[in-house]
Amino acid sequence: MPEGSPLKARLLEWLMLALFMIGLLYLVKYAPGFTDSLRMTNPRLGAWWGAHQFHIIEAAATALGLALGMSIGRVLVASPRIRARCTLLATILSLLVLVPLVHLCEMAARLGWDASGEAIRGWLIERVEDYERGVGLHMLVIREVYVLKTVGFGLIAGLTLLAVTAGGLFVTGANRSRS
Repeated sequence: MPEGSPLKARLLEWLMLALFMIGLLYLVKYAPGFTDSLRMTNPRLGAWWGAHQFHIIEAAATALGLALGMSIGRVLVASPRIRARCTLLATILSLLVLVPLVHLCEMAARLGWDASGEAIRGWLIERVEDYERGVGLHMLVIREVYVLKTVGFGLIAGLTLLAVTAGGLFVTGANRSRS
C-alpha cells in the first residue's frame, strides 16, 4: 500500500472507537436496574450477559490497550515500508495472542492499588452526602481503576508487539525494495 495508507489508519481508528463503545457499555451496565431490565425483557440474553459480561469487558480493555499501543508505536517507526508491514504483522499477532494476553493483563491489573481503601471510600461518601450512592460510586471507581490498569498493560503489550515486529522486519531486511 502507498505511504499514506489511510485504510490501515482508519481501521485502527474504528477499532479503537468500537472498543471505547464497549467501555461505555461497561459503564451503562452498572446503571441501576440495567441487568434486571435486560433479564426481564429477554431472559436468555440477560442470563448470557450475566455469565459473560466481565470477560467481554476484560477482552475489550486489553484489545483497546493493544490498539492504542500499536497506534502510538506506528508514530515511532520512521520507515513507511516497515511501518505498514509491522502494523499488519502486529495486528495479526495481537489477534493470535489476545486470549492469553487477556488473562495475563487480568492478573497484572489485580496487583497494586485498586481504590478499595477506606480513605477513598470515606472521601467519596462524604462528597456525595448519601451513603448508598457513595458506596455505589466507590464500587464504580474500583471497577474503572481495574479497567484502566488492564488497558495500560494492553498498551504496553501493543507497543512491545509493534517493536518486536518492526525489529524483526528490520533485521530480516524486509524493508528493502524487491528489484
